[in-house]
Amino acid sequence: MDTNINEAMALEDNMPSEVRLVSFWKILWKELKSDKTAMFSLVLLITLVAIIFIGTAVLGTEDVVRSIDVFNRNEPPTWWRWGNGGSATGGILGTDEAGRDMLHILIVSAQNSLIIGLMVSVVTIIVGLVVGLFAGYYGGHIDNVTMRFLDMIAIIPTLMMMIVLRVLMTNFTIWHMVFLLSLFAWTGRARLIRNLTMGQRVQDYVDASRTLGTRNITIIFKKILPNLTAMVSADIILTLGFNIGVETGLTMLGFGLPPGTPSLGSLIGNALQSVNMQFRQWNWVPAIVLVFTIMFCINFVGQVVSRAANAQQRLS
Repeated sequence: MDTNINEAMALEDNMPSEVRLVSFWKILWKELKSDKTAMFSLVLLITLVAIIFIGTAVLGTEDVVRSIDVFNRNEPPTWWRWGNGGSATGGILGTDEAGRDMLHILIVSAQNSLIIGLMVSVVTIIVGLVVGLFAGYYGGHIDNVTMRFLDMIAIIPTLMMMIVLRVLMTNFTIWHMVFLLSLFAWTGRARLIRNLTMGQRVQDYVDASRTLGTRNITIIFKKILPNLTAMVSADIILTLGFNIGVETGLTMLGFGLPPGTPSLGSLIGNALQSVNMQFRQWNWVPAIVLVFTIMFCINFVGQVVSRAANAQQRLS
């Protein structure tokens, strides 16, 4: 018995979680240096996020939304007017139907969309972690009940359900949008974490912890969870762009944020009006360009993080 305890203590002392964590960041940096596109995407993404949040802090959300100027409605951008003859009074990106500066509206809209996408990613990963860790670690009836519940949610037409719930909600805000998008999105995270946890629970360091009498809750959150950090980080980044896209699409179709709340989706929705599509491209083209730029940057960075996580898993 003493021999088993000594062996378990030796395995416990040499548990590779810190080594794995350090090696992940080293592998990630190496992958970034070897992938120039991903490095450029990371720098561009950080720059855009900094401009968006600093710009919103300087401009103020309420002031931008309420700064209506009926005498400068639908003014083209300065470069547009220069190219077509006339004075340059419309600002860098022109003005919208209420005479508001489109650059200011674009910055505030981008912040709202980024906050929603990030919050949905955080909420879904937290719920998915808790459900997936417990289902994967305990197995048996807990795992069976959890997986059947996830299967039941999987057959629900989630998009239609979100539209129905959106119609039923009153006084809709950004936080309602976060709840609505998170309501079904966590199931994919739970499946991923559950599968990863099932692979970790048979490792020697888990058996060592059990032999030493460590509580299951401690093993789950202090032993297994640190070894899933790499894969969880990759999943958060990859789903961030997807969440932004879903919010943008729903808002563009009129089932997302209300018209009074700026969003990239509401700006892109301006293209649904024929007059904007043909003659006022400055009302929607910048939003499309920004959405695609952010999503492509997130995608390239997420692929590098995913490759680094897979390499770290193979090495460990």
